[in-house]
Amino acid sequence: MADWDVEEVHPDGRVAGLREFSVTPRDHLGDLIVAMESVAPALEEVLRQCLEDGVFRVKLHATVSMRRGDEVEDKTFHTGNIQRGVLIPVFTAADIPEHVMAMTVQVLVGFEEFEGRGSGWILEHVVGVTVRTVAFEPLQRTLNSADYSSDSETSDSSSDSSSDSSSDSSVCV
Repeated sequence: MADWDVEEVHPDGRVAGLREFSVTPRDHLGDLIVAMESVAPALEEVLRQCLEDGVFRVKLHATVSMRRGDEVEDKTFHTGNIQRGVLIPVFTAADIPEHVMAMTVQVLVGFEEFEGRGSGWILEHVVGVTVRTVAFEPLQRTLNSADYSSDSETSDSSSDSSSDSSSDSSVCV
């Protein structure tokens, strides 16, 4: 198992609710599967640290150096898209191992699909992993008895006021 160095990229928070960590191997790793298995404990620790700030969504980028002939280039394989809301939020520490496993599988599948296209690129070594988290702020709606009233005027006014208050605090991530 390789050791990994973890560094928060913008510890003072460039954007509210967004955190980014760079996770780099201390040793030269030439196998992405081994790298992703060995980085799992470091990723779990990063996610536990992020959970202290509240519920969040996470995206993982694995960057590898690849060679094709004399050409060397870094390629990145990643999980789903935070902005489109595809990622499932991490609510509790118990969710973390499952999320790390799912992200690992997504990265490895992306890498295997890339290799399967016959591009001629060969993995040289794993450069590192980037973890990005963003605060998860779900739309909130308070249900009360007026929501179930048969009087449409009461129901409409109650839903208008609750949608006004939730639209101010909602963030689409």
